[in-house]
Amino acid sequence: MKYKETKFLLNFNKEREQTKMKMNVITICLAVATMLTGVCVAANTSIDFEGAAVGTNNAADQIGGRLTTWGNNPGGTYDANIADDPAAGSSGETMYLANQDDMLLYLGSLTNIQEIDWTTAATTATGTVNISYDIYAGNGYAYWNVQSSNLNSNDWSIEIEYGKDGTGNTNKSGIYYYIGDINNYTESENVVFNQWVTVEQVLNIDDGTYTMKLDDVEVLSLGSSDGFTYYDGLLGIDFYGYDADSDYYVDNIAFNLETTVPEPMTMAFLGLGGLMLRRKK
Repeated sequence: MKYKETKFLLNFNKEREQTKMKMNVITICLAVATMLTGVCVAANTSIDFEGAAVGTNNAADQIGGRLTTWGNNPGGTYDANIADDPAAGSSGETMYLANQDDMLLYLGSLTNIQEIDWTTAATTATGTVNISYDIYAGNGYAYWNVQSSNLNSNDWSIEIEYGKDGTGNTNKSGIYYYIGDINNYTESENVVFNQWVTVEQVLNIDDGTYTMKLDDVEVLSLGSSDGFTYYDGLLGIDFYGYDADSDYYVDNIAFNLETTVPEPMTMAFLGLGGLMLRRKK
């Protein structure tokens, strides 16, 4: 059955009045959607920084929820800054990362998105996570990794250095990436500087595959044959100001989890629907 995007959305829109920032949580895993598609979008969440107070080491401290720091210490040394939008002619607030700023976007336990337990930090062990965000690289480069297994560990499925060439020089139109001990490089004209670029990543935990697009152009497609693995599952994305050359902004983060519903369950829902229609006659 072809996927049809359901319009039946249950919106848990949560906004902090003191900062007027948006952190929208939408759950659209409804029985009707499951019946129509066989695909359950269990969590659809977006985070932006509009209305947050500009300042130092205050991003996670203001946003909270699934955005925290390495070591889970919002407001501490690793917390990123809230800054004005750097693009010419733009206004609004965004998250800025420089040397040693270290932010964790927790993507574990997405089937139970309202409950976050940082003491256990369970992974998301099945399904497909779609995540997108906007990146603005200044005169250096941007770094992030896909975190697996344990929070604050070095179990990374992949490390991305956006804006580096094959020899590690910064401010170059390429992506230097690491999978375990394997270093790779790909050049892309979509790696640009001093302007916003949309990064889209599809993390298929069931198939063990990873794809990344920049402004709708695919630049990476990886799987087990490339040495790629999610280890024990997906835990999150780590945005890191790796060194003194780190210079980038992140905004408009959005992610969801898709899981496929087993066919017998779909048929059961259809059977229930038929009974309901029969009762109305």
